[in-house]
Amino acid sequence: MGQFEDTIEWLREENYPLTRYNTLRYILDKEEDDSEVKDSLVKMMNSRPISPILEHQNEDGGFMNRSWFERAKTESYKRAIRWGYLPKYKSTIWQVRFLAQAGVPAKEPRIKALGKYALNHVYEEGRGFFNDFLACVNGDMVWALCKFGFEQRSELKKAFELHVRYQKYENGDWIPPKEWPYNGKQGHCLGPCTCYNGMTQLLRAMTVVPESYWTSKAKEAKKNTIDFFLSHGIIRRKWKQTFSKNLPSYRKHRTTPLLEFTAPIGAQSDPIEVTTNLLLLGVNASKLDEAIGFVLSKQNMKGRWVLDKTLSPIYSSWGKKGQESKWITFRALRMLKLADHL
Repeated sequence: MGQFEDTIEWLREENYPLTRYNTLRYILDKEEDDSEVKDSLVKMMNSRPISPILEHQNEDGGFMNRSWFERAKTESYKRAIRWGYLPKYKSTIWQVRFLAQAGVPAKEPRIKALGKYALNHVYEEGRGFFNDFLACVNGDMVWALCKFGFEQRSELKKAFELHVRYQKYENGDWIPPKEWPYNGKQGHCLGPCTCYNGMTQLLRAMTVVPESYWTSKAKEAKKNTIDFFLSHGIIRRKWKQTFSKNLPSYRKHRTTPLLEFTAPIGAQSDPIEVTTNLLLLGVNASKLDEAIGFVLSKQNMKGRWVLDKTLSPIYSSWGKKGQESKWITFRALRMLKLADHL
C-alpha cells in the first residue's frame, strides 16, 4: 500500500470498529468469515455510530416517535413524518441511509426489519420512495435497500425504473411540463436545472442494482448520468440561470456540488463519494484526475483527512468537525484503491 501503510494501520486500530471493519473488508479485501473481520463486526455493531442508532429503532423496524406528531403544526409535516422523512436526520429514511453507508451487513436481523419497514411505509406505487418523487431520496433508497439484500423486491425495481424514466439532464434553460413529476417551472428535483443531488444518488443506485434492472432505457440513463458528471466535472457545474432565483430548483444545494467531506452523507454526496461511484461503474480513473487530485490535495502531512462537515441533530456523532477523521480517511483510501492509486 506504499505511502499509505501507516494510514491503514491507523484505520485498523481497535478504538473505532467502524473504520476497522470497513478497512479490513474493502481496503485489505479480507473475507466475512475472517476471524479479525468477525470480531470487528461485533464490536462495530456495539459501538458508535451504529449502536446509538439501533437503540432508537422500534420493534416494527422503523424509526418513528409519536411525540413528533404532537409537535407537528401542519398536515404536510405530518405526512412527511409518516413517510419517514421528517424530522430530518432522525426518522426512518435517514437511518436507512446512514446504516447502509456504514457497511452494516444485510444479514443483520435489525437491518432486515428496517428494510421491510421502509418498503411497507416509504414506498408508494407509481411514485417511488417518498410521495413527491424526491430524486435524492428515491435513488438513495434503491441503493441502500439493494445493499440490505432486497434487490429482488418488485418495489425496488419499479422505483429504479421510475427514476430512469423521469430523470432529466437539464442545466437551467429548460421549461418543464406541468405534469407530475416535473410540475412546471416550480419543480424541485426535475426543474429547469436538474437537481445535482438527485443525480448523485441515481449514480449511487446504479452501482448496486442487479443485472435484471438494466433495460435498454436504464443503460441509456447510465450513459447520460456518467456523461453528465464527466462533462461538468465533479467539483464544479456549468449551468444557466434563466428563471427566477427564487425557484426551488435553483437553490444552491441543487445546483452546486458539495465540496466538503461529510460524515455521515445526507442528501448531498461529496467528491469522494461521486468519484468512488463513477469508478465502481467502470469509468477510467484518468477521466477523473481533477476530482482525485482535489481529494489528494486535502490530506494532511500524516496522510489523513479531516472531517469538514457533519449533520445535526443525529443519534450519534461520526466525528468532530475540523479534526482528523478515520471515516473520511477510509473513504478517501477506498476511492484511491479503486482508482489504482494505492
